[in-house]
Amino acid sequence: MRFPLYLTLLTALGAWWAALGMTEPGHERRLFQRPVATAGQALRATLDAGRWILATPFAWVVIAGGMLFDHLCRCS
Repeated sequence: MRFPLYLTLLTALGAWWAALGMTEPGHERRLFQRPVATAGQALRATLDAGRWILATPFAWVVIAGGMLFDHLCRCS
């Protein structure tokens, strides 16, 4: 019964390992660099993204389509 749990743990470790190796194109990898964004900057960016979603009809259609698709998949 614990086999799926161990597989999930191995998958999570593999995803974590892959994420550590990701870098932005054209940037050098620097060890021990300070985080660029503060909590206030992250909150401001989140609120800006929310304003953009509310102001963009295409974003509404994509989100509503995803919700509809998810609902239909879960109901069947």
